Amino acid sequence: MKKLTLFRFWLSVVVLLWATLSLAQNQPVANKPLLKLTLVQEADGLFVTSADAVSEFIFEAFLLSGQRVYASEPSTGTRVKLQLQNAAGKPLADGQYLYIATSKVSPTALIKYFGRLTFQAGKAEMQDSSEVLGSYERHYFAQRNLSFEPDTKQGDIDREFQMFQAKAKAAVEFFDLVVGLIPNSAEALLGQGFAIAATAGLTVSQMTELMIPPTPPPPPPPGSGGKPTASDPPPPQARQPEIKREGLLRAAEAFQQAAQVSDCQSRAESYLFVSTLYLTLNEAATAREWRLKGATTDCAGAPTRSMAYYALAVENWSCANEITERYTDQKRALYTDPWYPRQISSPADQTKLDACLVHGTEYIEKALALEPDNANAVFYQSLLYREKQKMAKTKAERLKYGALAEKAMQRAMKLFERERKKP
Repeated sequence: MKKLTLFRFWLSVVVLLWATLSLAQNQPVANKPLLKLTLVQEADGLFVTSADAVSEFIFEAFLLSGQRVYASEPSTGTRVKLQLQNAAGKPLADGQYLYIATSKVSPTALIKYFGRLTFQAGKAEMQDSSEVLGSYERHYFAQRNLSFEPDTKQGDIDREFQMFQAKAKAAVEFFDLVVGLIPNSAEALLGQGFAIAATAGLTVSQMTELMIPPTPPPPPPPGSGGKPTASDPPPPQARQPEIKREGLLRAAEAFQQAAQVSDCQSRAESYLFVSTLYLTLNEAATAREWRLKGATTDCAGAPTRSMAYYALAVENWSCANEITERYTDQKRALYTDPWYPRQISSPADQTKLDACLVHGTEYIEKALALEPDNANAVFYQSLLYREKQKMAKTKAERLKYGALAEKAMQRAMKLFERERKKP
């Protein structure tokens, strides 16, 4: 259920992100709410309604081949009647179509919204672009959730996974078509990147987790004899799409193109999406470059830049921790003092460790300068102090870094608890 909650959260983030994008003439529209369209079928016809009034609204329908088969007359208001007929004056045949809804938001700027339109047995259904993405992600989570349930049959999991694969492939075809029709649409390019990544082994939720590294469990108290616990791995019967390098590189290209036509905020986030793809391909140096691009996009919002700096700090903490762990006496750490001084015998390891601690400290301080109450960043600030404590040369230094680490950890726990209590 935790994964499902994260997925729902991320879809809402995607919707809010796309709501700010200008998809025509490349002009950002600040604080523009998402135009939520609803299809209503009544006795006197088919209507598209919107919570907000639209100006010069045009609704178009396209075959999946890209051929336009319907275009409404420009309308204004919150309720537009559709006469969905082809050029011959006949109703559109049953099947799936792409719709593009265009609304003027200023004398020189248009916003285009798009989605999937389905006719079946006289009934019409409309999915917006975020729902097209959700159509495959929910099957991925369904097979994951089934694997935790008792008496689940492998065939049920396999069917959900096959649905995920089929719908992800259909989403790629859908967004490829939209990009062909609206080549400068950041929304379409982002959707294309998400869908391609899913067919190449990386879902939206997995990308989110790579963008925001989780906090590790704390070590056991001295003398407990216990070992740090880790999250349980996915059950063996759950399915995971195969990582395909060519597909992830194509997804990275789509995100880079989206960055070129996005507003500043979305450009920074696109850079972070690219970084997750290179992390998956084990190209850490390239991933780091894209994270730095996101972090240093000065016109982006503080939370986005803080998240990027936080991820860079976590990477450097991992680097430092990996080295100190190799020089750790596990019995002494478990039964006496987890933070006892380490002796690094390799000059190369010492040089690398020093650099990781310097960069990790720099990035965590930048993350907290942008977002002081970022609980995850405060948590890792504590862990970085612990790495410094391990490497302290004097007892006074060890006590200083130990006190700083404890203070930061207590603050992080309070911030986590505050977040937990939010409605």
